[in-house]
Amino acid sequence: MELWRRIVDRVNAVGQHPRTRDDIRKRWNDLRGKVRSVVSRHHLAVQRTGGGPPPPPPQLTTWEEQVLAILHPEGLEGVAGGMDSGPLPNLTGQEGPDMSTPPTEEAHNDDSSSVQLHQDDQPGPSGTSGQSVPLTLAQATTELPPSGNTSTAPTQRAHTSVPRTRQSAVCPPLQGTQANPPSQQHQGPGGSGSGHTVQGTEAQEHRGTGRAAVRQGEDRPREPTLHEALSNIMGAYHHSQETMATILAKFQETQWLQEEQYLGFREELKSINSTLGTIVEVLKELMNTRRDTVAQQGAADTSLNDELPTTSAGASGQEAPP
Repeated sequence: MELWRRIVDRVNAVGQHPRTRDDIRKRWNDLRGKVRSVVSRHHLAVQRTGGGPPPPPPQLTTWEEQVLAILHPEGLEGVAGGMDSGPLPNLTGQEGPDMSTPPTEEAHNDDSSSVQLHQDDQPGPSGTSGQSVPLTLAQATTELPPSGNTSTAPTQRAHTSVPRTRQSAVCPPLQGTQANPPSQQHQGPGGSGSGHTVQGTEAQEHRGTGRAAVRQGEDRPREPTLHEALSNIMGAYHHSQETMATILAKFQETQWLQEEQYLGFREELKSINSTLGTIVEVLKELMNTRRDTVAQQGAADTSLNDELPTTSAGASGQEAPP
């Protein structure tokens, strides 16, 4: 509860809308379920390859990668050595070739099953094998490792061949079959004892190999805790908020500069308009003064012409100069 309270406080400290604990927890469960589904599908695809090349890794977003880093491997694959880690048992306690159904009598009597050739001999004088006897056929049984439990194994099918002595020859398996491994051929009396122990060890190794194949390519460093991941997310959110604030401040500064430039241009235009108005007024005064001067000069010339004397044309033959 204390951890979730701190998480809620951190989320509400950086968000614009307050969130409750249930909202944050529901969102976290949704993200975790989505990531687990993607990883589970990838693990299933790896198991279906049968030891071949693994499929391409799943494509995860940045948020999903952070959630995957938080989750523990047990939260993705279950507890190691659990009920789902070993082969599925059947109702009879025996496991057949398909790991789900017991072997039938027809399967044992199949003509294509592997056989064993046993040879009984006696040592000769020189220490080597003596007189050989005819080879006898022994029907091989299909034996698989038992399940992971430590209870007494069920009675195995008895061999129908003669008892083996110091030497035994095993013929290669027929076409389409596979010979039994040595751990299954050399068992104790009644199919139990040391043979059962070897089979249990091989079963554990088989399960360990299967789990290792499922986890191939998943070696990662130490996974951060939920608190560390949320701190990283909050840090990234703060960084984005600071970046947005810086961009907004630069935009406002640019807008203020544009407004100041506009105001300066407007003042300059007003000054130019006032200067032009003054020039126009001065020109008007000069034009009026020039007009008055021209009018006065015209009036003076007219009065001067009227005052000058004139002579008759008959006396001098010429007019007096003006």
